[in-house]
Amino acid sequence: MKKGEEEKSDKDSKDSEPEDEEIARTKKRKEAPVTQVLPKILGLPENEIPFKRGQSHRSSSSRFKLTDDTPSEELKCLPLLKTASPEERGDLFIQKIRQCKTCFDFTKDSLDRFEEKEIKAEVLQELIQYISKEHISFSTTMYSEITEMLKVNLFRPLPPRLNPTGEEYDPEEDEPILEAAWPHLHMVYAFFLKFINHTNFDPAIAKQYISKQFVTNILDLFDSEDPRERDCLKTILHSIYGRVILHRAFIRNSIANTFQTLITEMERFNGVAELLEVLGSIVNGFTVPLRQEHVIFLQKTLLPLHKLKSLSLFHPQLSYCVIQFIDKSPTLTKPVIKALMRYWPVTDSAKEILFVTELEEILEFLDPPFLMNVYQAAFTKISQCLCSHRYLVVERALKLLQNNEICRSVLHYAQDILPIILPSLCLASRDHWSRRTRVMADEFLQILFRKRNKLCTDVIANYNAKREREKQNLEKRKEKWKKICEKVNEPSLYPITFYNHHTKSYVTSSYQSNINQILNIVEFDVNELNKSSRFFGAQSSEWINNTKLRRKSLLPMDYYSLEAIKDHVPLVYGSDSTESDSDTEDEDDVEEYTLLRDPPTR
Repeated sequence: MKKGEEEKSDKDSKDSEPEDEEIARTKKRKEAPVTQVLPKILGLPENEIPFKRGQSHRSSSSRFKLTDDTPSEELKCLPLLKTASPEERGDLFIQKIRQCKTCFDFTKDSLDRFEEKEIKAEVLQELIQYISKEHISFSTTMYSEITEMLKVNLFRPLPPRLNPTGEEYDPEEDEPILEAAWPHLHMVYAFFLKFINHTNFDPAIAKQYISKQFVTNILDLFDSEDPRERDCLKTILHSIYGRVILHRAFIRNSIANTFQTLITEMERFNGVAELLEVLGSIVNGFTVPLRQEHVIFLQKTLLPLHKLKSLSLFHPQLSYCVIQFIDKSPTLTKPVIKALMRYWPVTDSAKEILFVTELEEILEFLDPPFLMNVYQAAFTKISQCLCSHRYLVVERALKLLQNNEICRSVLHYAQDILPIILPSLCLASRDHWSRRTRVMADEFLQILFRKRNKLCTDVIANYNAKREREKQNLEKRKEKWKKICEKVNEPSLYPITFYNHHTKSYVTSSYQSNINQILNIVEFDVNELNKSSRFFGAQSSEWINNTKLRRKSLLPMDYYSLEAIKDHVPLVYGSDSTESDSDTEDEDDVEEYTLLRDPPTR
């Protein structure tokens, strides 16, 4: 007995061990802090991501590669370039460039490797001064070493916009996270700019090292949150576009791809304003007439940027680019205005104000002949803005009309424009809830009446007459509907007969208002009615043949289908348990079943 009890206890202990292990694992998972889970997911040391539960924290700097491409030797001071002999300056210049490949982590203690950081800063400052003043010629080795140094220092993964325990960065609300390594980065950017703008810079040699992948990495850095870095990148990208001519088409296509990705997928990119500034200077240099690819770029890439939620962050730059296209080709005014009308906001008043501002810039820029092609759509939208309940939108539209150039155009083409905007101006000056808006609208009305008194009087008279005609037409419609309702409730001229399968009899209705109720509970069998002509008079059969209505009850139905549906027995009543007692069923049960199948008549 003891042996049997021991065997049972061993089995129970073995069975309970896995259960205890599973319980312990689940407890560890529940109790594990974020600092232990995240590094395991991301494959990083535990001290790399010091997030805490419930704390909104975002990374404060980029992460540099500090082990792979960094020499293990400490930085040492080298002789100055200006003190070296001309024969030694080339090799010393390359040595100093290689020293600048060393990267440091500025997110840790500021005193960590402090002397080496100071040495690198002094070397970068010396290189900037040397390349600015001295007339040097760059060898192929120099091109290679300089581009490698730029790749090591600049191309790094940017901090994520969304952390597991943090909130997404909102450019309109949050302060940007500045780059911690900026003390070295800004000097690297300054050296890069001096290098590419140097008089001895040879694009034929540089294109081998400043490749398309290099340009793509430069464009990726525009997503940095630090506005200082984006400003440097803007200048450098413009310099690359100007000096390396072979990459111009690739740069334009890459910017277009970035914008297309922003429109369709990302909805957020930090460097849109800077890229549009570069693009504005590029468009300014286009030759006339514009090539078809440039027109497609405007219609498919630039104009759809108006529908983004973050339009306020880059609207001035986008508006400048659009106006540059119109300046190059005024025939593009019509598609631009059409696109603005298509993307015009409905509920966002702040965004609507931006659209009115851009519309003002376009109308102010246009010559009178081209204004006549778009005045209908443009001033119709302005008239709608004048009727808005948002006083800021109305005031912005009034300021547009008070613009000297636009006001001169309105008075010049008053015969076409005043009938569009004058009624809305009168309503705004009389009925708007904002007193300031009413005063502004009244002041502009006084200007119009002073300049075009007779025309304004005629327009208002025509508008009042039109409103009076609309009221009369509305009253006529109401009278017609009233007569129709009265006609429906009158007895019909010809009685309508329906066949009820439940009662197996015909029902005659003499009121049109009861037709819909009868159609819900009876079926109209044309074949049966044709057989039983005694229920039809000559007038009723004539009504059926001549009617233009096609009721469901008038559709021909198969006689055999109707009989099969009537004889059909549901499974509830046709099961094995009821077949044995089918001979003993009462008439009441059959009548009850029939009532369940066919609804009673009303």
